[in-house]
Amino acid sequence: MRARWRRTLALVIAALSAGCISPFGGDQPARTWYELADLRAGSTMDWAPAAPGKADAGNGLVLLISATPANSFYDTTSIVFSRGEPGSRGYYQYAGWTERPVKRISHFLERRVAERNGFRAVAQASSGIRGDLLLNLRLQEIFVDAARSPGTARLSVTAELVDWRDHTVVARRAFAHAAPIEREEPAAAAAGFNRALTGVLDEIVPWLEDVGARLR
Repeated sequence: MRARWRRTLALVIAALSAGCISPFGGDQPARTWYELADLRAGSTMDWAPAAPGKADAGNGLVLLISATPANSFYDTTSIVFSRGEPGSRGYYQYAGWTERPVKRISHFLERRVAERNGFRAVAQASSGIRGDLLLNLRLQEIFVDAARSPGTARLSVTAELVDWRDHTVVARRAFAHAAPIEREEPAAAAAGFNRALTGVLDEIVPWLEDVGARLR
């Protein structure tokens, strides 16, 4: 009996080592990671923002960006979904983001603003660069609305622009975009979020430039 038990235990250990079965019962699929992407600029973060240029470049102002989640539930690499019950949220079990969305969105916004040259310079608030305007960007929601199959990718943010010199709020606006999901699967959900993010950035960047031009 003991010899049979030892042989059985050895087989179980070998199967676990090979990744054939799960210690929690049943086969478990591998977790897949997706990159949140700006479809206008591509998904790469391989770029370096320029240092502040001449004072008359663009609108002559230096913009700093500070991005935070409005709710800690979204401060994660997990993809969030809702089945339609009011206030209910959950995480996909086998799919996630390669980077927290709030950080990803902040860097794509920085890139968009820099490439359009509407400001003298743009940087993250943590960069140590001295700025004229501070954009407080708050990620309100980013989730799959699965109330109706195959679902909708929803992304919303609020933007508050502060005059860094006298710490007054000069403009505030909410931005939201919803993108239909083509299939009921994580890859299609990620693609929907890419379209939603692109839509939000398409709106927020011209708004920033318009406010900056009026403050010059």
